[in-house]
Amino acid sequence: MDILFTGRLSSMTHELADALLVGGYNVAFASDDMNDELVGKKIANFQISPSDEDFERIFHSYNFDVVIFVSQTIYSKKSYYGEYQDLEHALRICNDHEINRFIYLQPKHCRLGKSEIPEHDLTVLFDACDQLCDFYRRSKGISIIKCNVPAIYGHGETTSVIGDAVLQARNTSAIHFYGASNQQCGFLSQQELGEVLARIVESWTLLYDEFDITPGDIMTFEELGKLLKQHYPTIRLSYSSSPITADVHFLDEV
Repeated sequence: MDILFTGRLSSMTHELADALLVGGYNVAFASDDMNDELVGKKIANFQISPSDEDFERIFHSYNFDVVIFVSQTIYSKKSYYGEYQDLEHALRICNDHEINRFIYLQPKHCRLGKSEIPEHDLTVLFDACDQLCDFYRRSKGISIIKCNVPAIYGHGETTSVIGDAVLQARNTSAIHFYGASNQQCGFLSQQELGEVLARIVESWTLLYDEFDITPGDIMTFEELGKLLKQHYPTIRLSYSSSPITADVHFLDEV
């Protein structure tokens, strides 16, 4: 059985697919932001955007049974607004090639302490992607499972929330988090998420079209900063009131 991961794969490593590889699946990664060195030799990788006109060529070389689309993280410096187009192109190709199983991994919104879920500039984009999935379920008959996932991280990568924070700590004297200090965030390793995905693929059910993936750890960005400060005692921590604004609040620690 062939499985394709696509979408935004900049922080993805082979750990995301290890459980599928052990289960005997053939796995391919296709994205224009992928780090080849993190993927490993057991995974076929293609440096191409899902919106590229040549993206469909991959489907002529493989007999994909499941396509897994990985969304962007919401706690990063730059938002990616081409996700709807990428998702639409991937779903259209799946429909044309009669691929009837599709998983959409979307970041789970977190709360500011006990308050309401904060507004985010990607909320409208994600809502539109949800409606697109509903359209392909109803009109095309594709079985689409949406998984609401915590912030995922892997060994060696530098673009997830944790990976980027470690990179900042190593290269500068400061870490900036793109969220408020009291923003709660769930975290899950790529290995753990990969094991969940393997179970979903192996026991596919039409009874549910949405799952909440349980995080391995939940902490605020302030708590994460203090944890990193144990390893990098001299770093300065700062936070944004929202993921992309320049409204920065410094922690009074040296």
